[in-house]
Amino acid sequence: MIAFFTAVLAVSAHAQVEDADGLSWTSPAEAETATPAAPTPPPSAKAEVIYEDEVTLTDDYRILIGTREATTRELFQTIGRADLLERSDAAITKRKVLFITAGAVLVVLETAGVIARVTAPNLVSGPCNTDMKYYNEYCQPTNVLHQAVAGALMAGGAAVAGILAVFGLAASPDVLNHWELRRLIDQHNDAMARRSTLRLVPTFGASSVGLVATGQF
Repeated sequence: MIAFFTAVLAVSAHAQVEDADGLSWTSPAEAETATPAAPTPPPSAKAEVIYEDEVTLTDDYRILIGTREATTRELFQTIGRADLLERSDAAITKRKVLFITAGAVLVVLETAGVIARVTAPNLVSGPCNTDMKYYNEYCQPTNVLHQAVAGALMAGGAAVAGILAVFGLAASPDVLNHWELRRLIDQHNDAMARRSTLRLVPTFGASSVGLVATGQF
């Protein structure tokens, strides 16, 4: 009875001390069996990865390879489409040939027209001005012929050169229209995503935690 009364007093005294001081006491046995508190998880990290060969077609149809603006020909080189690159090179060659030909035709025919005009008989001087019969039989008809030939050569040269220039402009090295280009880019990005592997490796510093993106592309 005396031992039970002593134990009750001890428990009561322990409760009073805890209530008075606002402190809790844990025995060594309880400390060994207590479950440690879970560490606070680090803040989530969001990694945005831009692949070096990822291709983007903007709303105004500019081509971006990674973050660099590129031409259609550079796109074909990047994605390994030798057939489209060959077609693009052929179009470039065709455009150059057509432009050079247009310029040559224009120069030659315009020059011929000028020559035909300046070699026409002068109706106000020389024999054409003194001999009426010579004027009527030779000077006037020949002058008309020269002027007509000159006009035809000069107008024809401008027309032919313009047609060749239009065909040259139509020989675009872009090869594909906008819909075909967008489909090609989507196919390339899908294929690149399927064969790419990416890992996020956690890094721990003295006062920070982060993620590093590593991969094989």
